[in-house]
Amino acid sequence: MTASIVLGLVLSASFVVAHWIDGPRTPRSATTLVEIGPKTLTAPVYPATFTETGLPLGGSGGLVWSITVGTQTANSSSGTIKFHLANGSYPYQVNMVPGYKPSSPSGNVTILGGPWNVTVKFAVTKYSITFAEAGLPSGTPWCVQLKPGGATCSGVRTTKLNEPNGSYSFTATATGYLDQNGTVVVNGSSPDAIQVNFTAATTSHTSGIPTVDYEIIVGVVAVVAIGLLVVLLRRRKRRPSGSPESPSPDVNSVPPPPPSP
Repeated sequence: MTASIVLGLVLSASFVVAHWIDGPRTPRSATTLVEIGPKTLTAPVYPATFTETGLPLGGSGGLVWSITVGTQTANSSSGTIKFHLANGSYPYQVNMVPGYKPSSPSGNVTILGGPWNVTVKFAVTKYSITFAEAGLPSGTPWCVQLKPGGATCSGVRTTKLNEPNGSYSFTATATGYLDQNGTVVVNGSSPDAIQVNFTAATTSHTSGIPTVDYEIIVGVVAVVAIGLLVVLLRRRKRRPSGSPESPSPDVNSVPPPPPSP
């Protein structure tokens, strides 16, 4: 409104001056267009770059990760994600990647007339696997070995291992008890506690040798004895019947003296 009044005054003054110098004149156009209003300005934008480490990216089995800044979400199978933002502060969120945990899951992007960069470090998420034994006297040490994976030993009823997602076989051992074998699967959370029931190994009361080993030893001795008996019988069959046995030389007898000349 103010601009229109000023412009009108300027035009009126011009007309008055012209009339005073040249006399009356007729304006060439009866309409004057004045465009008044805000103009749209484009604010400069700057790159905000997120760089990851620790993820197995790329290939057919590679992972995809994503970042949300404000209301914008971008994902990538490569090591970087980039946004272009004007000056200001924007909240960001590192979205979940199964089996991995980011070092900085959330924060703020602050653009102050230049680029902004941050590195997001991912670590493998591990879950607790609990083993609970039964059948051992209190305080008896026992161990669990995962394949692949770690091992642990304990003298109490339960023991734990921390492992990432995967399928594992395990062997639980205790001296004097039969080994216990099984499998466990970790998939995004800790599995239910695994019950390990130990059974004492059966032993011979006289020798302390396990029953299985004792039976093997007895069998070997019996085979050897039968073999010796067969050899003796064959030797007897080879000797002619009724043939006198050769007298054994008397080692204590003295040979007769040679004849005198």
